[in-house]
Amino acid sequence: MTSPLGTGPDRPWQIVLFQASLWPTLAVGAGACAVAGVLRGPDGAFGAVLGTVLVVLSFGLALYVARRTEHLHPLVTMSAALSSYLFTITALLLVLVVVRKTGAVDRVSVGLTVLACMLVWLAAQIRAFLGLRLLSVDPEAH
Repeated sequence: MTSPLGTGPDRPWQIVLFQASLWPTLAVGAGACAVAGVLRGPDGAFGAVLGTVLVVLSFGLALYVARRTEHLHPLVTMSAALSSYLFTITALLLVLVVVRKTGAVDRVSVGLTVLACMLVWLAAQIRAFLGLRLLSVDPEAH
């Protein structure tokens, strides 16, 4: 049995969540790039692009880790998820430090774009997840 979103053995739930979240996030990122470019100039537009890329990579990494570790013991899966979160936070910190030191991009544009894209990604992911029909108990194990 497959869900309305088309999951199944050939289409895992992580891929469905990624695709359902990617397109709205890219649309918001493109809008943020246009607005930041008009209001803050080329540095603002580049900051918006950087913010969009950061969100897509960080949330995409989390779904990739979930995909690769779903068959492992739950403690290993949790450790991998926490490691990907730590990597994401460290990468974001490094990017923000580099942005602050170089001044090549507008920090306000980066921050606001990250916030907007993150909220859109999470809302789209929640919406897609609610449409999935995932078993919480393995019927073959009982």
